Amino acid sequence: MGDAGTPTEINIVLLDDDRPTLKTWHDTLSWAKNYTIHPMDASSQVVDFFKQGRRVDLLIADISLPGMDGPTLVSYLHDSHRRDLPVIYLTNHNPELARKGKSISTKFPVFNKNTVAADPTEFFLAIEELLRDGSNAAA
Repeated sequence: MGDAGTPTEINIVLLDDDRPTLKTWHDTLSWAKNYTIHPMDASSQVVDFFKQGRRVDLLIADISLPGMDGPTLVSYLHDSHRRDLPVIYLTNHNPELARKGKSISTKFPVFNKNTVAADPTEFFLAIEELLRDGSNAAA
């Protein structure tokens, strides 16, 4: 099974260029279920991860990143590596304004980081839904 471990293990790539934020998100996600979190602080790290053939069940990415931003990275990954990769975007701004400003598909949820920090319930429900939908698409 390669680096993924057990078949029930869920591999989530978490991308944010702010290291303290990345640590907070990593800690928040790590306790949940059987998620294995792969924290990264640059889009280039995510690209390299995919080029190594590593299994990724979900990408959680900040919209605004230096260099290649979140939506550009996702477009690249969908075109080059995995068209059905589920994605959740994070932003420090109004999610709907961020979605419109970056032309993000409505099939991918966008969450405000501060809102999720205060109450992560909807965020975790979105993760479960995307993972469920992704496993159905792969079947």
